[in-house]
Amino acid sequence: QGFSLILALVGAAFLQVRHLQMLQQNSYFASRYFGWLKSSFSLLKILPFVAMIALLAFGLSFGETTFTESMPFFSAIALWLGVIALKKNNSSIKKLVFTARIKRTLAFTIFLLSFLGALCLVFSTAAKCILLSVFYLLVFAPPLVTVISLFCLKPVEKIISSYYINDAKKLLASKEDLKVIGITGSYGKTGTKYILSRLLSEKFNVLMTPESFNTPMGVVRTVREKLRGDTEIFVCEMGAKNIGDIKEICDIVHPDCGLITSVGPQHLETFLNVENVLKTKFELFAEPISLSTTN
Repeated sequence: QGFSLILALVGAAFLQVRHLQMLQQNSYFASRYFGWLKSSFSLLKILPFVAMIALLAFGLSFGETTFTESMPFFSAIALWLGVIALKKNNSSIKKLVFTARIKRTLAFTIFLLSFLGALCLVFSTAAKCILLSVFYLLVFAPPLVTVISLFCLKPVEKIISSYYINDAKKLLASKEDLKVIGITGSYGKTGTKYILSRLLSEKFNVLMTPESFNTPMGVVRTVREKLRGDTEIFVCEMGAKNIGDIKEICDIVHPDCGLITSVGPQHLETFLNVENVLKTKFELFAEPISLSTTN
């Protein structure tokens, strides 16, 4: 039984990697993560989970013996599904980055399932069947585990992120001569960032946000880890998937000037229309703008 529980735990961790990957790509917002779940929903994808729930109900109804005898099968299926999910992450363009927050969330998931697994070994009869049902239900329902983790860790993450943001603000404020250039756009912002940074580096000491570190916490991490005493210009890439995202980054770095590379129909699953894309990109500047003013 112990080996079966460990096997299921490994499978659950692999399954969770895929969902944490999508949670990370959606800036850890539950609403955006649910949007991804909704957009990726299909009957074929949920059939394995429906089948597992049916089997769990079957095992529960026939008692502890039937359930414990079925554990190796459940665990093997969990591991198989986990390996598939892990391959999807490894083949993605944007793989899961194991940041401190991801490590905390994954550790919480493993702790939660390990605790339930330990209780399964302690209790017997009806109580054991119920605990095993809950354990395997969570194993085969990674979205549920993701939501539980988000809810339970939210106070901790809020305290940690507030500390990091305030620390980054202090570091930026301490450099009075530092010039901050914000770059955003639906397309081309990363390439523009590299070109501009290369040109400016001929005369100035330049720091730029690496790769696609264009979220608030990605920007904060860049400032806290890479800002040096001799840095003269900070080129900051700013990404957005919702109205207010650019403003959130601007409130941290307070750009002296900005560059918008393009405005187009990107992330319409959250922006809904190009008008909202335009408004969000122009949060880089003080004055609001609408499509009507650009005609």
